[in-house]
Order: sequence, then structure tokens, then C-alpha cells
Amino acid sequence: MTASEQTGDAQQLREEIERTREHLGETVEQLAAKVDVKGRAQARAAALAGQVTRQARSVVAQGREQAVQARKQGAGAARKHRVPLSAAAAGVLLATVAVVIWQRSKR
Repeated sequence: MTASEQTGDAQQLREEIERTREHLGETVEQLAAKVDVKGRAQARAAALAGQVTRQARSVVAQGREQAVQARKQGAGAARKHRVPLSAAAAGVLLATVAVVIWQRSKR
């Protein structure tokens, strides 16, 4: 074996050792991440909290939109049925006054 062959073999061996060290370092990092149950649980909890927050905001926005639509429909119905609603309100008021007068007269 010549000196240049020995130098080439030594260089190849150094490169192989460096690749093995890098691979071993990555493997150790992966194993450490798997062992870090608390860290993984915290990360999962944070992700779930973000998801719940986004869903809650979406539900609130939908509720607001439905309330606006219901308000518009209710206002339109009230305008459309103004006379019957006024008559019903007057009837309820008269019934309430009659009950109050009747209760006072019993005393």
C-alpha cells in the first residue's frame, strides 16, 4: 500500500466517522424529544388551545351574524304586523291592570 492510498483511506475513514457522528447526534436528538413527555404534552396543549380559540371565535362570529339576521327579520315582521301586535300589547296591558285591580279589591 502506497502513502497516497493510506492518506486516501484515512480521509475516507475520517469522513465516515464524521457522518456517523452527525447521524448519531440526530438520533440522540430524536430520542430526547420522544423522552420529553412534558414538553410534548405542553406543545400539544398549546396547539389544542389555539384550535379551541379559533373555533370559539368562529362560533361567536356565526352567532352574531345569526342575531343580526334575526333582528332584521323580527323588525320586518313587527312592521308588517304592527296593528295586531299593538292590539295584543294593549290586551296584555288591560289584563294586567284588571288583575292588579282585582287583587287590590280582595284585600
